[in-house]
Amino acid sequence: MNRSGLAGMDMLIMIVATLLAASVIAISFITTSNSLVMHDKEVATQGRKGMQKPIIIEQVRAVDTSGNQRINELIFQLRFHPSEEGFSFNETVVIANSKAVNCSSILYGLNSPENCSYTIRYLKQGTHFRQNHMHSGDFVEVKFTGPNLIEGMEDLDAKFIFIPNDVMVTSVIFDFPHRVYPPNFILWPLSD
Repeated sequence: MNRSGLAGMDMLIMIVATLLAASVIAISFITTSNSLVMHDKEVATQGRKGMQKPIIIEQVRAVDTSGNQRINELIFQLRFHPSEEGFSFNETVVIANSKAVNCSSILYGLNSPENCSYTIRYLKQGTHFRQNHMHSGDFVEVKFTGPNLIEGMEDLDAKFIFIPNDVMVTSVIFDFPHRVYPPNFILWPLSD
């Protein structure tokens, strides 16, 4: 066999090996880039989902039930974000950062202290309704009454934070006046 034939065969083997190595590297890059793109999409979706507050506070009302223009009831109207899973009110704490409220930590259910509790009333029941829970489609009133509230105390920066178990917290800040008129007065959102 002549020497130039062997040199040509060596060159052919080198070219095939180089092409094979280049194709393996290209496939590796394509797989990695597709994986990164899918990961980025998943992170973006989770980020958008995490930024949405599952509890949506529609309205906060102050109610005068005794006719003395003092707040006897504080009512929050809540609905639940449709893309989220439900939660139990029995595992939901409301933190009240207000000098017009006696308790800083307000609970619901059997384990709640008598003077630091809230009640709920379903205005609308969603398709997955379950008593003492909140799911998509539910519309609920959360009410603070009686000894929870300090009658006649004004707080121009009251903050209430709803902390359900395993769900992102939701908060609202509003002015808590010492007197209200009319007797069913909307504190939040403010209308123009």
